[in-house]
Amino acid sequence: AAGHPRAALLLSRQGGPSTFDDAGRLPLHRAAGCGHGEAVEALLRAGESPNAPAGRGSGATALHLAAGRGEARPLGALLQASAHPDVRERHGETALHAAAAAGHVEAVELLLDSKASLEIATNDGRTALHKAMASGEAGTVECLLRRRANVEARTRKGATVLHLAATNGCVGMVSRLVAERADTEAGAGNGCTALHLAASRGFCNVVESLLAAGASTDAVTSQRSTPLHLAVSKGCTEVTCLLLERSCDLEKRTGAGETALHVAARSGHRAAVEHLLQCGAIWDVGMNDGRTALHLAAQSGHLEVSQALLGFRVGLEARDHRGLTALHYAAHFGAVVVAQLLLASSARPEARTDKGSTALDIAERRGYWQVAGSLLDRSTPDLLDFHC
Repeated sequence: AAGHPRAALLLSRQGGPSTFDDAGRLPLHRAAGCGHGEAVEALLRAGESPNAPAGRGSGATALHLAAGRGEARPLGALLQASAHPDVRERHGETALHAAAAAGHVEAVELLLDSKASLEIATNDGRTALHKAMASGEAGTVECLLRRRANVEARTRKGATVLHLAATNGCVGMVSRLVAERADTEAGAGNGCTALHLAASRGFCNVVESLLAAGASTDAVTSQRSTPLHLAVSKGCTEVTCLLLERSCDLEKRTGAGETALHVAARSGHRAAVEHLLQCGAIWDVGMNDGRTALHLAAQSGHLEVSQALLGFRVGLEARDHRGLTALHYAAHFGAVVVAQLLLASSARPEARTDKGSTALDIAERRGYWQVAGSLLDRSTPDLLDFHC
């Protein structure tokens, strides 16, 4: 090492080949991490161990650092010196994970040629293919697929690489994985398929690609949500239209009994509400607790959604399982403009819940005086006498 200036400098600064710097690295780690091939070669000739782990509990070897850097010369020198390609650092990553995540195709090829394992998983279950896909490194993904990486490998949360491609909106990678016969119906730990993930993010091209590959529009998550539920919850109108064109089930219910119309109303997306109603969504269907879409819009104070629903002549006096109308909900949550809209649309302020409360009773109990004032303005003489 003394014959190489950079290696000699590293050794002199750290006091010797086995001395860790403040970051827990040996001279060989520093040379490899900086991509200094000649210095790596000199240090290896001087007897430095290619498999010595970094300090501070890192567990990373010089090979991890060289792979992450992507420089062929130091990587090749370490492999020729019998560096073990499958050594795992503290997070369970091998050098192949590091190279794949950084998009270094040549480094990936070198490691695989040196018998690095394709399918070793990190502590959270990610293979090199997962790492490359999560980083959006198309060239590395292609390289790993050519080497027959397992497209169905799952992380500890149940995600396949198709889930990651859909999440990132990578339509090219989705198409490539479909060509490799990736399972479009695979559900992650929460039951989400790739179509759920693409739909919830509004990635129309990915949704189209998955639908063309036969992905089910009615697959459900662990909460019984379909891709349509997720699309309308985010206001993804184009995706909603795509799914409806494929005759997805408009009335499919979540575990709480919500249809897509309930979700769109609760989330405040007027365009989605109108589109669902135009496609024949049933407005008066109740959730498990009896709430209709109008109840949810009133509860959340969504004026435009309430207007859209009333434009389709939805029932003002529909009641949940406790006898509450939409006006009761507007009063309970202080949604004054929605309460005024409902009153202007002839909602009955005298309507009582199963426990005998009017909307005015509820507004006064909760201190929503603007709502109470609007209700008093519209109340019948008998109700006014009762509250005076």
